[in-house]
Amino acid sequence: MVGRLSDSGTTRRLTTIVALDVAGYSARTEADETASIAEIGGLRETIDEIAREHSGRIFNSAGDGFMLEFASSIAAIEAAFALAEKCRPPVRIGVHLGDVAVQPNGDLLGHGVNVAARLMSQAGPGSGLVSAAVHQTVHPRIRERLAPRGRLKLEKMNETVDAFAFPLLETELIEPTERSHLTIAEGSTDLDTRRLAAFGMRPQHDKPSLAVLSFTNLSSEPDQDYFANGMMEEVITALGRIRSIFVIGSGTSLTLKDQSLGAPDAGRRLGVRYILEGSVRRSGMKIRISVRLTDVSEGGAQIWGERFDGTLDDVFALQDQVALSVAGVIEPTVLAVEARRAARRPIESLDCYDLYLRAAALRSTLHRAEVLEAIALLDRALVLEPSFAPALGMAASCHSLVVVNKWSEDAEFHRRQGLMMAEQAIRTGADDASVLAQTANALMELDSDVGRARSLIERALTLNPSSAYACFISGVISLTEADGAAATRHFQEAAKLDPLSSLGEMARVHVAMARILEGDLLEAARIYKNTTYRTPRIHLLMAAAYGMSNNLEGARDELRLYAALTTVPPETMVDRSTGDPKLRAWMHEGVWRARNV
Repeated sequence: MVGRLSDSGTTRRLTTIVALDVAGYSARTEADETASIAEIGGLRETIDEIAREHSGRIFNSAGDGFMLEFASSIAAIEAAFALAEKCRPPVRIGVHLGDVAVQPNGDLLGHGVNVAARLMSQAGPGSGLVSAAVHQTVHPRIRERLAPRGRLKLEKMNETVDAFAFPLLETELIEPTERSHLTIAEGSTDLDTRRLAAFGMRPQHDKPSLAVLSFTNLSSEPDQDYFANGMMEEVITALGRIRSIFVIGSGTSLTLKDQSLGAPDAGRRLGVRYILEGSVRRSGMKIRISVRLTDVSEGGAQIWGERFDGTLDDVFALQDQVALSVAGVIEPTVLAVEARRAARRPIESLDCYDLYLRAAALRSTLHRAEVLEAIALLDRALVLEPSFAPALGMAASCHSLVVVNKWSEDAEFHRRQGLMMAEQAIRTGADDASVLAQTANALMELDSDVGRARSLIERALTLNPSSAYACFISGVISLTEADGAAATRHFQEAAKLDPLSSLGEMARVHVAMARILEGDLLEAARIYKNTTYRTPRIHLLMAAAYGMSNNLEGARDELRLYAALTTVPPETMVDRSTGDPKLRAWMHEGVWRARNV
């Protein structure tokens, strides 16, 4: 800890700071001040002992907060790991390497101290955040234990800092009295996920994390609290079925009830990126439920909000309706924000999850170059984590697009790769509705196994009835089965569940396809003209519909648009588009008319 004199005569030095405080200290003190003071006394002894063991020292303390200095980043990180493991009650930790000013009494001041304190304030209980300045200077075996958290905006500071997180790994160390408050979202069974969730940390793959705060009862009747609490529980249950988002359980969220925290503060306290808030207002038999979703990592920006009006004739049906609607919208909304966040990062710094998000955005364009680039990104992601089911399902889907559209001279290679990825995705993502839906769609294209695709999609909808994507793929399968009524029902449900993203538009144009199967060509044309989403298959089906209704000019326009998107002969695409002989014959006739009459 050799220092230097600044121009003003103040001694300065580069050192590693560890800041920590007790999670929930104010609430503990309010509940039992005597016990809380005794806890801090015992905690001070533990901190002193750990600091000495790693050649560090406490240079400042106030109430439940402590500031420590270490001669090296490695010593600071190892001490931070020990503090997270041994400190009771649990502490939040921030670690930063920076320039500080040394005071005559041994205290340290300056920007380096402030950054450590701000990182600490955004960490979850029993966990810590480490700045990139520290991350760069430690051994690779230590870096392996630090999960990237991206760039964080530090409170009351202009700058952002690349941060890395470490969790407490032993759930056995949770105090029995605390364990009851650390419940996990329903459906979570993975031990690592439970360990991370208990301390407000995101699990493996750096999935976006979300907490649902207690719904506020705005009614004049206090007894309506039961409905507000029930509404929160229903929403958490619905969100818990979404495997692409890590949802904090209700027990943890309830620890913040009555604390009057805004979304950003609640997000930092719980260690999550997104906060969902809600309120319930009753007037007689009428009830209004309002919800809003906030991205706390972007300065507390609201990214979605909705209002639901209903009556108390069937309270449970209303709760179910709101919960499914909220869950349906939140998944695509959050993933769209995550994709934009990943797109801003340099490609060299992307981890498995970010590579998957980049690939998903590219795949959604349905363009040859972008889909091939998506395959390359997914290959990189699967080198990092070979069993990451979402990447496997997405890869199967991308390879199927290459096969269907003849975007490669070696179509058989892509067919084999797609089938291999699909089988692995089914094995590793058997409880993920989105993965099963993605894989079902790929299998229809790769081996025309409609029966297996149907069984996969039915399991997906059982796992997550609010999955708009699974509803959409179910509609696609119904189209292949020539069941227009079922297809219409599934597509309308998908559009209702996800009205904001491109999936809603895809669902609406597919309703037009379903209307064709039902023989309502005029309605199909009306819907089609009011939508913008297009694929080669859609253009071909509309060409056949126009051909069969003797609108030959419209049919030929659609064939030209089809040819601009793919080199696959129309007859070949027709054969791939449906397993129903009557529909196939109908489409062949319509396309023939468009080309020859």
